[in-house]
Amino acid sequence: MNSLPLPEVLAPAGSPEVLEAALKAGADALYFGLSGLNARRGAHNFTPTDLPAVMKEIHSAGAKGYLTLNIDLSQRDLGEACRYLTVAADSGVDAIIVRDLATLALKAHFPTLPFHLSTQAGVTSSAGAIMATKLGLKRVILARELSFEEVAAIRAASDIELEVFVQGALCYSMSGHCLLASWGGGKSGNRGLCTSPCRVAWRSAPNGEPTRLFSLNDLSALAYVPKLQALGISSFKIEGRLKSAAWVAKAVELYKRALAGEDTNALLTEAESLGNYSGRTLSAAYLAGQRDSLTGEWARKAGQIAAFPQPPAPPATNAKEHETKPITPVKAQNSTLSLDLTFDEKGGALWHISFGTISQILRLAASPNTPAKRAITAAELKEYLATFANNLTVNLPEIPADYLLPKRHLAALNKELQNVLRLAQNQAKAKIPVSS
Repeated sequence: MNSLPLPEVLAPAGSPEVLEAALKAGADALYFGLSGLNARRGAHNFTPTDLPAVMKEIHSAGAKGYLTLNIDLSQRDLGEACRYLTVAADSGVDAIIVRDLATLALKAHFPTLPFHLSTQAGVTSSAGAIMATKLGLKRVILARELSFEEVAAIRAASDIELEVFVQGALCYSMSGHCLLASWGGGKSGNRGLCTSPCRVAWRSAPNGEPTRLFSLNDLSALAYVPKLQALGISSFKIEGRLKSAAWVAKAVELYKRALAGEDTNALLTEAESLGNYSGRTLSAAYLAGQRDSLTGEWARKAGQIAAFPQPPAPPATNAKEHETKPITPVKAQNSTLSLDLTFDEKGGALWHISFGTISQILRLAASPNTPAKRAITAAELKEYLATFANNLTVNLPEIPADYLLPKRHLAALNKELQNVLRLAQNQAKAKIPVSS
């Protein structure tokens, strides 16, 4: 009988709704980011003022909470990193997940905070794990590109806690080393702004048929649960801070049941519903030692993404005329620009922008006290959106009649629309289709 302690099931918490669902499903720990300095800035995330209440909720459920500071830090980020670490220590955060070793220069000032080395750091060997121990790290989150045998070799050579990804998306590049989103649109995945160019349909020749050459299958390591547990892996990590509460809850449930001894083959059949979310094939992938035939086409099934709850709309009022810089039209495109507007639990507006196969999400914080003279009405917004690109077909979102948009938010929306259209224009020039 295995006397080793059960690995924790570590769930993503991209929003309060997901955090609650993961805890109800039995997650042993959760990882989440604040509003900046994390690798999923497109998630809802939390604010520093949220953190004490978030940690209280997590600890009340008997779980742990890990804060992500898992991006490359610039010189100007160091002050903000210190502020995040301060509020984390004060709030009782159980560990900090870091990617940039510069963060460890701050470690001595926060002796109560354990540090975990992110998968973004790309640890792929026993030497990397041993060095992490010497640097004072408590845990290494191994690169997702390792085989089970490679994980076992690292475990045999080092006593540091090891965390292994078991479910969710995979990166075509080595985690933490991809520059494609930065080259193709100025949004670095290593700074938390990945636009998923690996999901793009690419042509391998000028006149070739577009295919998803780099879109990896999704990881599902349910079959490896007993073997990983026997190795003494400390944490089974579920990827997915951008996924729905229902998806995360189901993933947590499956791995808790696997650790309780249920037949993993039967659980793999149930796990197919997790693959439906992205439409991608599930695979043990690198963990199984597979190094080819890991990419493929995909198609998300309808109804897999839960709708965001709609908060009460702000009171109706008249707004004055506004001015904004017009969107630059994009030539050589026959696609439809589609916009959708939903709201998160805090009343923030989530603008879903898609053009052809490009997709972006922009979150604008709730501003219920914005004066009418500094906002535009829903009718004015619709008129603007319908006319800013005169050679495109535009699908307009459902906008509550009494919705007000602060002018400063209109500028941010304009900028994101410009970015989406610029990506499309670059794609058209290169004759390479782009996907979400």
